[in-house]
Amino acid sequence: MSIDAHTLVSRLARLSVADIADQFDRRALVPPVLARELHPVGRAQKFAGVAFCVEGRKLNAAGWLAMPTGRDSLYDGLDERVPAGAVMLLGTGGYDDAAVFGGGTALAMQRRGVAGVIVDGAVRDSEEIAQCALPVLARGVSAIRFVGRFAVTAVDAPIELRGLAESIAARSGDLVLADHDGAIVLPLASAAEIIAATEQAAEINERVTEAVLRGMSRTEAGRLHGKG
Repeated sequence: MSIDAHTLVSRLARLSVADIADQFDRRALVPPVLARELHPVGRAQKFAGVAFCVEGRKLNAAGWLAMPTGRDSLYDGLDERVPAGAVMLLGTGGYDDAAVFGGGTALAMQRRGVAGVIVDGAVRDSEEIAQCALPVLARGVSAIRFVGRFAVTAVDAPIELRGLAESIAARSGDLVLADHDGAIVLPLASAAEIIAATEQAAEINERVTEAVLRGMSRTEAGRLHGKG
């Protein structure tokens, strides 16, 4: 991760998903907020980092009965590929049946220093994941493993994730922020601009809040401090 990326992530971590989303509205863009079905596995934790994207797909003709396949070498090597400080984004092509991420991999990534994991699908070993303290967001839980049903097809490659409003394209190097309101993916090309604008808006919001606490109405405080 470059020095500039470190700086941006540090600044991003002090902001909120809601305030970042507002900046996309101000640019007449759909906010790239991930789907509301994503929930924390264990305790909800705020996290931010540079995206590292992984793509997977349901095996052709796979159903609930596992097909005879060997180990998934790409999946097995993920804990050695995802950089420390990164947020792994796992796209599944809409697959939700079997768990595509588990406790052993979560522990290995936590020990590596991965900032968080977002799985656009199901996980298992949820108690183990919660205990290892790695922030993980997932759409659901499934006790059934993915072997013979699903496979990782590409690592460090562009992916599509289900969003709150529409599909979201993500690339390794984009920035990711997650908090209690959800998760958002910032395209690298516009991340610095969006973060700077959000910081300015957050300063105004803080002054408005202070004025309200002193007894001023929110309308008056907003007018005084130029909140649009």
